[in-house]
Amino acid sequence: MFGSVDYFTNFLKAGIMNNFGLSSSCSIQDQYTQLKTEIMKTAERQFEQEAYLQNLEKAYLNVKIEIFGSEDEKQQ
Repeated sequence: MFGSVDYFTNFLKAGIMNNFGLSSSCSIQDQYTQLKTEIMKTAERQFEQEAYLQNLEKAYLNVKIEIFGSEDEKQQ
């Protein structure tokens, strides 16, 4: 469902996987910006927009940690 953490997580991961087969890739930051723009256009109410943006941020951080690791892991 659009707007959920799972939706955004799957979108970002799919974009990363699709980059392996494309000649021109799209960064995770570009995908984040694309989703943020889509939220701003489609969310009808302020509280929906805020909830979707929070979910996007959670998904973005989760994917980054999954791919790159956390700062805590790097210090160990």
